Amino acid sequence: MVLLATGLFSRTLRRRLISGTLASALVAALVIGGTAGIALGVTAGGALLVWAGREVVRSNSAFDRARRRMHDARYWPRERSPNEENEWDLYERDRVTGTWSGCRVWFGLSTAGATAIAQIANWPSELSLELRRDPGDATTGDEAFDRLVHISCDDAFWRPTLTSEVRARVLSIVSNWNARVLSGQLVFELGPAEVDQLERVLDTAAELAAATRTAPADAAQAVLDLIPAEPIPSVRWGHYRWIVETGWNVPLTLRAAASDEDTQIAAWARAQLGPEVNVFR
Repeated sequence: MVLLATGLFSRTLRRRLISGTLASALVAALVIGGTAGIALGVTAGGALLVWAGREVVRSNSAFDRARRRMHDARYWPRERSPNEENEWDLYERDRVTGTWSGCRVWFGLSTAGATAIAQIANWPSELSLELRRDPGDATTGDEAFDRLVHISCDDAFWRPTLTSEVRARVLSIVSNWNARVLSGQLVFELGPAEVDQLERVLDTAAELAAATRTAPADAAQAVLDLIPAEPIPSVRWGHYRWIVETGWNVPLTLRAAASDEDTQIAAWARAQLGPEVNVFR
């Protein structure tokens, strides 16, 4: 009570303590009844009060640290539906937007924890990624990536974008957090125990944004240029075959594939070129 009176608790803490914690103690007392019920209710309420206070202090601290690191930080208003216009939002002011290591970000606290969003400037809006819920066919040829990540878009968008570095960063993100990419935005949904990782989440998002290349005008040419740096043979083979299927400079693509260090890829390309393998040189 002294802390509340002196204002050392944050505005969000006061709101959260009011919402539900004391009500839980009251319910316990009413259900059991008598002195025992009151004692149990008070004890449970006190424990919940202490727990809620600690959790809120942690989340407020993480929020304030992240806000201080932002450039041009300002309030991020929440869009409300017509049915919510007159409702009181406990976390209305705990929302901010600004720039984080050159990346546009938004984040805010909620009853579920926190939401963090980062704009990946060079990411094709058509390319959506999310954690794979069910087994599916391999897409990229990167077994570890395909096992966890589901891609929604045409090959011309993901092949120039999902380089080995970008795939590794995406895989690390979805392995550690509930995250997805939609319309060029990386969206994190953090649980209450993860809110103190907010700065790390935003650093990771900014690193992904920095690793993403500008969308090329000629996807096939861009993919062919990326193949020498691709370490996984199955990914390279998929790239070669896709370029050939598009009809883009097939002789040039097959000659590059015929020189690939993977013997299976090289044999496939030489078979496509036929006995006149030198005719295109």
